[in-house]
Amino acid sequence: MIGTLLRRLLATLSLAGLCLVATGCAVARAPVGSSLPAGPAMIVVAPDPAPDAESEAYADWAGYLNDFAAEKPAGLAIIRMTPSRWQRLAVAAKEDYATVFVRRDGVAMLHPGKLLDPQIYPAGAAWALGGPAGGLTEMGLKPLPLVRKR
Repeated sequence: MIGTLLRRLLATLSLAGLCLVATGCAVARAPVGSSLPAGPAMIVVAPDPAPDAESEAYADWAGYLNDFAAEKPAGLAIIRMTPSRWQRLAVAAKEDYATVFVRRDGVAMLHPGKLLDPQIYPAGAAWALGGPAGGLTEMGLKPLPLVRKR
């Protein structure tokens, strides 16, 4: 009970900046008119404000995300987008929550919905930074075409 309440509190406080609570990491918010980053990135799609911020799944999702963001690999940008911004960049995007790993060459892998398996974050980050796919499709990720706007 206390653990769930603490997770919800941390999720609510930290999601406002994604990882401002005791981590000091910087998360960029992509402006609406900008293109995707030139380098490797992890895009986190989430409503603002979250309609389900009181749910246990939301608390787990936010906790796993913040844990990863606190120790993310060097060279990987983490960008937060609202669903409306996301839908302008992705072909047939309908997710209110998603995690997208983008490589420098523009190839992307999508995990639709809340990412509730913390092992996917380091695997997706390694792939985005140029490593092998290493079972990402078995983890539920799928290739995704993105619209790069200049």
